[in-house]
Amino acid sequence: MTVEPISGEDRARITELLAKATKGPWAACKGGECSCGYIFGDNGVAYIAKTLTLHDDVDPVTTPEAAQHNARLIAEARTALPKYESALQAAEAKIEELREALRPLAAIAEIPGADAMQDDTIMYVLMNSARRARAALSSTADEVSDA
Repeated sequence: MTVEPISGEDRARITELLAKATKGPWAACKGGECSCGYIFGDNGVAYIAKTLTLHDDVDPVTTPEAAQHNARLIAEARTALPKYESALQAAEAKIEELREALRPLAAIAEIPGADAMQDDTIMYVLMNSARRARAALSSTADEVSDA
């Protein structure tokens, strides 16, 4: 599976949109129990938008049920975005911490004459790398279980 990274420009744009948009949480139909397709923000105080129900000459293109689902998706996605943004920042910081913990281990292969190094020198580098990796991984397990 290939994951496309989120650019700093994309993140900045989303952060700016979140800051300028009506504050959350957003909700569909002031609680989501009807099928009107209206979206409210600021804890149900501010009317934000209405999703459309469209018909052509024969069949509905967007049914009232689909309009309601669209409204719920928009409202719930807007409400969840700040949490996802925070989780993404924490994950990126953890990835960098793990990379730093592994750099000394990876560097062993780049040392000229590494194959001829004394076992105690290699063991010293390995143990230091292992300690850093253990520290980084132990905090990862806690953060993953809290998410």
